[in-house]
Amino acid sequence: MCMRILAQTTKTARGKMKKVILFLIIGLVPVFAQEKLGLREAITIAMENNPRLKIQKAEIERIGARKWQNTAIPNPVIGLEKEGIASGGSGFSEQRQRVTQFLPSPLSIYYGYKETDLRQAAMFDSLKQLEIKIRRDVKSAYTRLIHSRRILALRRQIYDNTVQLNRVTQDRFQAGDASEIELLNTSIKMNQAQNNLDEAEYVLDTRRYQLFTTIGLPPEKQSYAITFPDTLNHKNVPYDQESLLNRLTLLPGYKAGSREIEAAQNAYRKGWADLLPALSVSYYRQDFGSGYDHYGVDVGLSVPLWFWFNQKPAIQSARAVIYKTEARRQHWLLNQKEAIERGWHNFKKSRAIIKRYEAQSSRQARRLLEAAIAGYKVGEVSLLVLIDAQQSYLDTRIGYYNALRDYFLSLIQLEMYTGEEWVLP
Repeated sequence: MCMRILAQTTKTARGKMKKVILFLIIGLVPVFAQEKLGLREAITIAMENNPRLKIQKAEIERIGARKWQNTAIPNPVIGLEKEGIASGGSGFSEQRQRVTQFLPSPLSIYYGYKETDLRQAAMFDSLKQLEIKIRRDVKSAYTRLIHSRRILALRRQIYDNTVQLNRVTQDRFQAGDASEIELLNTSIKMNQAQNNLDEAEYVLDTRRYQLFTTIGLPPEKQSYAITFPDTLNHKNVPYDQESLLNRLTLLPGYKAGSREIEAAQNAYRKGWADLLPALSVSYYRQDFGSGYDHYGVDVGLSVPLWFWFNQKPAIQSARAVIYKTEARRQHWLLNQKEAIERGWHNFKKSRAIIKRYEAQSSRQARRLLEAAIAGYKVGEVSLLVLIDAQQSYLDTRIGYYNALRDYFLSLIQLEMYTGEEWVLP
């Protein structure tokens, strides 16, 4: 497997797109046996298959059904009454056919409808926020997968170098130019490099299946034959930290919290509206022995005599829900504010680190390693110097890859608050 990284940065006065492009060239595996899964395809699959989205959509449907349930008027009651039934002989009898309809307080019905309608609207906003979050999770998982492949390639390169170093040391030991301690040292370093390579392969497999889980890819479609084009681009960041913080109240998550508060307030109003009298209307036909030629109506009003046990608990519960939803929205705001601040500082830090690595550190570390390897082969450099140069190169490359990963992760985190896409395939 051959891998190559190209970092390209383009600066323009109008702030055109900057690109850090990672290219993966895969050999040894037939192209027809592979299936590519790019970032955009992964996001599309996630929007269709992610279980959390499916659960949220089902919950919206459930809440929508309850909305109309709250407006339902009780079914009418049809009754038949008969009085004066004698145990023997004939006696006076009266019979009555009756239809009774109970009518709850219209205000109670209205507030109940508003409550569930607002809860459904809040669920729609929560769904939009969840889609933003899943898009972030997919991009983050994809970025970590690319990072793990870079680390794997580096670990494989280091392992190949330690194998070559061990062979050179064996030749020098047989020629009497190296001690047994040097030979043991290179053997230990080779084993350590093999362990690190195995660990890097394990991390790559873990990142692969974390991505599969995030996008909701069915198990039967998950395969090692799936490849991932290592191409990520990013745009300029047209916001500063303060402007990002000012956009918090525009997010669907904040709107969902506000609608939840309104829904709780309507539930509270419904609790008080339930104290209003409910109406009971009955219409009946009477037969006093000569046929159903008499008609009657009776009207009744409910009296909230048992308010303490019926309506008061509902009112207290609704008031507590108002406090809870207000606190939940405040908690959400605080968490998002912290996420923006952490993401912004991580963005600035990683950007500065990348510039330093690209300006000097990476080239210097590579030159140092190449010179140390060449010098050790001819006996001009000691083993300790070579090992130290190799470790410096390893630390430099890992630091560079980690900075690239953190840079993209911070961009992915910050773009959540803009409604824009800064990280692109």
